[in-house]
Amino acid sequence: MKRAAIRYVVPTFGAPEAAALGEAFKSGWIGAGVYPRLFEKRVARAAGMPFAAGVNSGTAALHLALRLAGVEGGEVLTTPLTVPATSHAILYNEATPVFCDVEPETGNLDWRRLEERVTPRTRAVLVVHLNGHACDMDPILAFARERRLALIEDACASAPGDGLYKGKPLGSMGDLGCFSFSGLKNLSALDGGAVVHRRRAWEQRLSRLARLGQAVGPDGPLPPPRGVAELGYHYRISDASAVIGLRQLERWPEFSGRLEAIARRYHEGLAGLDSVAPPRDQPYARRSLHYFPVRVAGGRKAALRAALSARGVETGDWLSCNHLQALYKPYRRRLPVAERLAREFLYLPFHPRLRDAEVDRVVDAARAFARKPR
Repeated sequence: MKRAAIRYVVPTFGAPEAAALGEAFKSGWIGAGVYPRLFEKRVARAAGMPFAAGVNSGTAALHLALRLAGVEGGEVLTTPLTVPATSHAILYNEATPVFCDVEPETGNLDWRRLEERVTPRTRAVLVVHLNGHACDMDPILAFARERRLALIEDACASAPGDGLYKGKPLGSMGDLGCFSFSGLKNLSALDGGAVVHRRRAWEQRLSRLARLGQAVGPDGPLPPPRGVAELGYHYRISDASAVIGLRQLERWPEFSGRLEAIARRYHEGLAGLDSVAPPRDQPYARRSLHYFPVRVAGGRKAALRAALSARGVETGDWLSCNHLQALYKPYRRRLPVAERLAREFLYLPFHPRLRDAEVDRVVDAARAFARKPR
């Protein structure tokens, strides 16, 4: 009998989330009731920031963060090695993405490459904490401050407060930090995102931008002409997503404990393999536990993925270089490290419901592949 597939990602929803949804339904609010504000306060506290604005996706969070940073008409220094949403958010704001190469160890933006790409038109630096591993933030912060550039952190691969840089939560070091709570994350709100920041003046503006630009008073939207003074978007998070996000945040210690055990089991099982290498974290970082990437050497990623699939193991192969996409051809330049890493990263099954026996099946399949002659 064929064994069941080992899923790459499985949202960990259960009775607590079902009960929370029931609370939202009973409240009579599904769109924008009390739960978004509670969710925002909980996210801000976890992320180590004074304020958070809940939105309906990590993409929306990036869009609004760059809007507040005032990048329109300028350039944004960033990494190509990320999902399209990061780069798209720059284009949404009518700015120019300036792609810089990445560090060979982590795949994160290489701060040594920033100086060679900065120009008088540079308005911001947008870093991505790839795979939940922190960028080397101290030199990036120094670079941005010296040149008075906005610094935005894409922490969408981290749960708030989980990934750290020298003890500081990812998303809390720049001017604005962005999070995602999509269905592909181990901390999910069905779908959702958040922008965290420390400026009270931004709190109301973010709220307006996420509500079609409408200013809201105690009795609802303000009448013309004060009601809508700038273009906004339909980005607000729903009560249904917010209440599920609240429960998931409460359960995160339970989830992260199990994920740490799974990560240890993978590291032990894959030790000594040159062709399938588990992640190696830098001393300054504590990786957030959304993904378990491996690097596959020798151009064998597709072959490994096929071998695992034949044994009933799903994998993720979603990381690519945005500067090589057709849309980004006008901004293309050769970035050899990013291009090599995009060919190497593969994502193994990693979620709290993964059983030890399933982890061992994945490890056995990877080791069997590594033993085969090329």
